Amino acid sequence: MNSLLVVDDEPIMRKAILSIIDQYVPEINTVYEAESGKRAIEISEQQRPDIICMDIKMPGVDGTTAIREIRKTIPDAVIIIISAFDEFQTAAAVMQLGIKTYLLKPLDRNEFLHAIHTALEEKERLKNRRQSELELHECVSELRDVLENEITYAFIMGDDARLARLQYFDKVNEFSNGGVAITIRLFCDAGETYVMKSFYGWLSHRVRHYVDEQGGGIVSNIFEDRIIIFIYNASGDTNYEQWLDERIAAITALVGEKDSIKINIGIGPYVESLQELNTSYYFASQASRREPLNSVQVIRYESDFFETTYKYPLALEKEIYKAIEREDVTAALEAYESLFAYIVTYAHGKNRFIYHQLLIFDIGLVRYRIEKHLDDTAHRSLQEMDDTVAMNKWSQYCIEQTIDDLNSMKETFSNNLIEDAILFIRENYGSPISLDDISQKVNLSSFYFTKLFKAKTGQTFVEYLTNYRMDVAKDLLRNHLDLKIKDICSMVGYSDYKYFCKRFRSSTGDTPAGYRDHIDRSEPLH
Repeated sequence: MNSLLVVDDEPIMRKAILSIIDQYVPEINTVYEAESGKRAIEISEQQRPDIICMDIKMPGVDGTTAIREIRKTIPDAVIIIISAFDEFQTAAAVMQLGIKTYLLKPLDRNEFLHAIHTALEEKERLKNRRQSELELHECVSELRDVLENEITYAFIMGDDARLARLQYFDKVNEFSNGGVAITIRLFCDAGETYVMKSFYGWLSHRVRHYVDEQGGGIVSNIFEDRIIIFIYNASGDTNYEQWLDERIAAITALVGEKDSIKINIGIGPYVESLQELNTSYYFASQASRREPLNSVQVIRYESDFFETTYKYPLALEKEIYKAIEREDVTAALEAYESLFAYIVTYAHGKNRFIYHQLLIFDIGLVRYRIEKHLDDTAHRSLQEMDDTVAMNKWSQYCIEQTIDDLNSMKETFSNNLIEDAILFIRENYGSPISLDDISQKVNLSSFYFTKLFKAKTGQTFVEYLTNYRMDVAKDLLRNHLDLKIKDICSMVGYSDYKYFCKRFRSSTGDTPAGYRDHIDRSEPLH
């Protein structure tokens, strides 16, 4: 869709231009007319035309003034000057406004058409450039979200190995003077879910902008009902309490109040190392889980829960994942019991502490399922877990289910591989095929492929290939009496005629020639 505005105080000139456009430029499907600069400004504001043909000398608001005003509304419009005055000063003035084309009256049709088509091409270039910029911006935004979520998982889990891999990103290495975790949790009635989602997106954008202005940090949306914030002390302020109070006040002001939505802002303790951010997050998250009031409430961490000797049992977690990889349910559950017992030992009877440590483990388990391309709906069940007992049972169930799902996926995967291998044999039986050839085709070692093929088909690869070739050979002998046996030998992938005859006799109890003779005499076939 392309639109054109013709501005000229002479009706004959406007009519002439419209006639040329109607006959020769079908790409322009909407045309507007203006008899003055004032009217041109009004139409431009209302209709935003793509191309404007503008006379310079008009009563009242002249063309130059009109162009200046129109540029404020539609700076990307392509403007073509059409004037009866060949004056250097006039031309120079409009060229300073970004005008590239200046045509003189009487108008030359070919020259005008060239200018119009050039303008259409320019419009298309601008459109493509804007599209590319939008796509690039979207891509950068998506990459930023992915990276920030990856870093968030590392912070939440206190995963030193993952943090080491991410240390070269600015979002990680900016953390040198300490910082804090903050969780904004939203609560709403069931019927207000849409309102909350809209508010959530708006608030996330505002908080991200604020954190960037403060010099660095992470804002993550890995949960649907809360915004996780890690703010870095980029200024190196040593008065941690004052620094934190200022950030809390600013974020509280950003959140404001929203009808029908209750908001808790949980504040973790200030920490001085990346490895401690998971502790700060733990207290921020737990604080935000308090019973919501009718307005925004800020909840600081409770220092009596702060356990300085405790470290998340990452080694036990790794044992669980190793057992899952081996599909060893017993070992995985035993390792999980050890992890659970370790957490309980340090909890001193505080269920909230146990709950959050299990949450850290379960977030990692959900992420593991996603990375393995398993059903990713597990996180929905996880969000419904609101007590320690339910979380513990869910953890055990999810471990067992993950192993079952991995096994099923491997079964499906192996079935697909064997189907691919059989299809390859049937399409290439007439050429030399080795075990290495077909193993490479399905990206498996020869040893594993041989075991898998025998388990799925009941035959070895060589047996299957030979039997299939013999079946094809019998069909050719039976239905193509004009073919020579030596030709059939070659057609089914054998270069040695004697060896082919030997394999055929072993398979059918007869030679190829004898098999065909029986057909000729209508004798029963083996």
